Amino acid sequence: MANTTDRVMGNDFSNVGDQVKDTAHRVADTVNEQVDRGVNAARELGDQASQKFELASQYFRNADVRQMSDDLVTYVKGHPLQALAGAVVIGFVAGRLLSRD
Repeated sequence: MANTTDRVMGNDFSNVGDQVKDTAHRVADTVNEQVDRGVNAARELGDQASQKFELASQYFRNADVRQMSDDLVTYVKGHPLQALAGAVVIGFVAGRLLSRD
């Protein structure tokens, strides 16, 4: 009787062990998929940032001061809140840099 109970319990534990192992593999696969998605998203963001910096670089190389001034005035008139927020940030950063001991 004890021998039969040990075999039944042993099989149950073996099944539980297999289920835990399968679950662990599924979790690892899911984690790997999510990491791959994150890496791909980060790569896309890096590519987009690189393209934006390239466009900005071309703009500063090709535009004269008068054109930049006109573009800035146009932007400020079209986006006053964003321009104000940008001015506050620039002023804060400049203040921090200038007040360093």
